[in-house]
Amino acid sequence: MFNPDRLTLARLRAGLSKTELATQAGVSVRTITNYETGQQQPEGATLLALARILRFPPEYFDKENAPVIDKADRDKISFRARSKMTRGQTDTAVASMHMGAEIRDWLNDRLALPAVDIPDYADCDPETAAACLRQAWGLGQMPIAHLLDVVESHGVMVFSLAMDTAVVDAFSVWHNGLPMIFLNRQKTAERCRFDLAHELGHLLLHTRGKPQGREAEQEADQFASALLMPRDAMLAEPVGAGTLDRLVIIKQRWRVSAAALNYRLHKLGRISEWMYRSNCITLAQMGRNTEPQPGLPFEASQLWHKIFAALQQLGPGRSGMARDLQYGLPRLLELTFGPEVLDGGGAGGTPPQTATPSLRILK
Repeated sequence: MFNPDRLTLARLRAGLSKTELATQAGVSVRTITNYETGQQQPEGATLLALARILRFPPEYFDKENAPVIDKADRDKISFRARSKMTRGQTDTAVASMHMGAEIRDWLNDRLALPAVDIPDYADCDPETAAACLRQAWGLGQMPIAHLLDVVESHGVMVFSLAMDTAVVDAFSVWHNGLPMIFLNRQKTAERCRFDLAHELGHLLLHTRGKPQGREAEQEADQFASALLMPRDAMLAEPVGAGTLDRLVIIKQRWRVSAAALNYRLHKLGRISEWMYRSNCITLAQMGRNTEPQPGLPFEASQLWHKIFAALQQLGPGRSGMARDLQYGLPRLLELTFGPEVLDGGGAGGTPPQTATPSLRILK
């Protein structure tokens, strides 16, 4: 039986309005509306056209228990640039969240994933929360070599966000009591690491209210800065005059952007106002999405690599997983860091600082 809510979810995931979908499918907007309200069912040829346009297999639209996207979904997600986002971009992100939740639930029935270990620091200021988390997770004062691995090993499911926009760079959400982060890699690896730390800050600091608004975003930024560049270590760092050439050397070790390091050192009183502004001007001339060479490689997801390896041992493999979920393999891979996890971690993956999360197959 055709499930109209599945059509809505697929359309929103594809980032299409009803008008855009109707035009591409060669039907009227009223017909699309009727499909999505259940007043009419698409015939075979039309259903195949919809599946092709939306990049889902036809059987996806027969799947039961489709989530209905509503205002509550939009309110519980931390969007950094909410005011700049269109309604369509918001709905595409929310549709991705629901798909991520389905993937996570499917995996939980088959694998023992890392247990959730996310403290509640809602009563802490961001600097204190970052220091407490470093202590709780045994990170000390050293640079975090592989932040993605650390986050995954403490029970956060991290998904890749295949959205062709710089406005939605990342978001996080507590969904049914479990934490999820979605990352868009249309930027430098250094900024993606900061985005990951920023979203982790939302999960830790804003568990009791809506993770939205300027104050919440500032707190998440402060947390990310303190987590990646701990106060005591930065105060002990030999920065000299704080020239950009010196910062480029330091940033390689701490695996942060030159702009983030410049800002952090200035806030801690390690470099002068004049040098801070001079560095800002030089970095702005390079471009927002450019790092002084050499730049960092993107961190590869060790957890997703282990998941696919375990599923191969279990039997279904990634193709069977896509078939069970009725997403199709391309839609599954765009949420799970794509081909990079299929070849042992992917090119550019850095060695993890901590033991990668082990998985156990449930019987």
